Amino acid sequence: MGQALGCCRAPGGAQSGEQIKPQVDPASVSAANGAPVASGAVPSAAAAAPAAGSPRSARRTSLSGYHSATGYSSDGDDEWHDALSDIGSEGLAEVLEEWEQEQHLHDPSVDAAIQVLKAHGHLLPPELEARANEQREEDRAAAERQRSAALEAGAQVVVQAAQRPSAALKLERSRSQQLRSALDQPAARAALGKAAALGAEARVLSAHSLLLGAAQQAGCSLAELAALPRQTLETLLPEGATLDVEQVIQDAAWATETLAALEDHSGWMTSRSDALQVHYRHQRGTTVHSLKFAAVFEHPLEHLLALAHEFDLIVTWNKFSLASEMLAEPSIFESYVYGAQWMMKPFKHMQALLRCRGFDLAEEHQCLLVELQDCALEDLPPGHKPVPKEWGKRKLINILPGSCIKMSPLPPSPDGTPRTEAALMVHLDPHIPFIPAFLLNFVLGVLAPYIFNQMRHVLDTLFADKAGTYMQRIAAQPHLYQYVRQRLSQYEDQLRPQTEEEAAAEAAARKKPRRKSSRTASPA
Repeated sequence: MGQALGCCRAPGGAQSGEQIKPQVDPASVSAANGAPVASGAVPSAAAAAPAAGSPRSARRTSLSGYHSATGYSSDGDDEWHDALSDIGSEGLAEVLEEWEQEQHLHDPSVDAAIQVLKAHGHLLPPELEARANEQREEDRAAAERQRSAALEAGAQVVVQAAQRPSAALKLERSRSQQLRSALDQPAARAALGKAAALGAEARVLSAHSLLLGAAQQAGCSLAELAALPRQTLETLLPEGATLDVEQVIQDAAWATETLAALEDHSGWMTSRSDALQVHYRHQRGTTVHSLKFAAVFEHPLEHLLALAHEFDLIVTWNKFSLASEMLAEPSIFESYVYGAQWMMKPFKHMQALLRCRGFDLAEEHQCLLVELQDCALEDLPPGHKPVPKEWGKRKLINILPGSCIKMSPLPPSPDGTPRTEAALMVHLDPHIPFIPAFLLNFVLGVLAPYIFNQMRHVLDTLFADKAGTYMQRIAAQPHLYQYVRQRLSQYEDQLRPQTEEEAAAEAAARKKPRRKSSRTASPA
């Protein structure tokens, strides 16, 4: 499934919803817009300004509210991108061969990709590559028009941030007192107390339902409930309990929208459709790219969870990973991680600083859902492990709202083998205008299947060793893995058993060969 990469920082003094109107010369605009000519060091305040509407300045806005104008590029940038366009399939094959030599290994999936590139020219379905090329040329033409218009207008650039969320509802004192009295009834107090307990366990949809019930009993809306002063709300809760109503509302809305987005493939291009499902989408006119990966693994859910949660072990089996470090873990539902990914020249190696939040949706959807969101250095909790010294040398990219990991237990196969479906959806902005075809071939046709195959290998081998690192860590953390197993096992009766016909079809998909022709190649 791979590592999600990204980081973003809000510009000092710029608030969501404000307009930033820097007077700049055309040659400097590409750096401010995050073009690849940036030095790669920790950006200055000016260069660090993220694309408007980034998660750092407008958390959890929808992806449609994220504006990432490519702007216009300098002549130097045009030459840089022209050089990239000259790197074809043979160049990518050579890069992969050099990578294997540096790693002193020969990976079967990478070797197969190299042979396909040499024989057929590319790894992606021709319709996907054609549409990607068409979009790239349209974006370049639009950027050129923008550059010409800006030059004629005196090179004034306007960056429009996402709209500010509507102001929180303010209650009149009399209304606040009225709600306080209405909520100070046994049924309402019980609902609030239970919602607080469920919220602490990351069961946000269940907590949201209880809050709706409490609001109805009090004759108010959820917005009014959220507008109650925190001190007033705390007097209605059991001693020591806390409840952030607004946070529960936001988390529940995000979970509902994200689950729907995972299932909706309209507007997405299919890159691969066998044992590994891969979908790709480019947000036209921007440098935003979206990826979806989904697969079924013949392993229990806690094994898939361990692959993700034991983040520091990723670097031991993903040879494209340069670093995978757990920086902090405030609770079993929250962690802060740093990841770095190898990238071929002329691109810099990429890195991420992420906050990951887990949600227990076992009761409503029989799944776990993990939110992936950007994190700035100043957002790391006290006592965190420092980021690696290479922090200033690698390229930071944005991970946008809606990025997530979903894990769902499936009914066992007819022979009793446990099964789990895992999905990753990531919306990222690498701030690279006009992504070249060879880079798409690498990410979708090489990196994705390589990591998928490595995941299956690790699950089949390292998790079979009771004395191995993964199994030892699972045994040492019953508060996480045993808890998750117990939570999801409560709803096993809602899972429809897999038939022998479905099992055969699934096995056939895993063995299904990719189509080949003189013009088309298949991902390894």
